[in-house]
Amino acid sequence: MSSLHAQTTDITAEAVAALVASRDILLAAGRFRQAADREKQVAELYKGDAGDAAKARDAYERAAGWYAQEGAAA
Repeated sequence: MSSLHAQTTDITAEAVAALVASRDILLAAGRFRQAADREKQVAELYKGDAGDAAKARDAYERAAGWYAQEGAAA
C-alpha cells in the first residue's frame, strides 16, 4: 500500500468516525433529518474514498429511513 493511499484511508476512517459520533448525538436528541444528513455523508465517503459499495448502500438506506421519519426528501 502506498503512503498516500494509507493516509487517505486513515483520513477517511477518521472522517467516518467523526460523522458517526455526530450522527449519534443528533439521533439521541431526536434530530433525525440532521442525523440523516451525516449518514448520507458517511455513505458518500464509503462510496468514493473507501470504495465500499455495501457499506455505502447500508448507510444510504439508514439515511433514507431517517429522512422518511421527518417527512423530508433525501
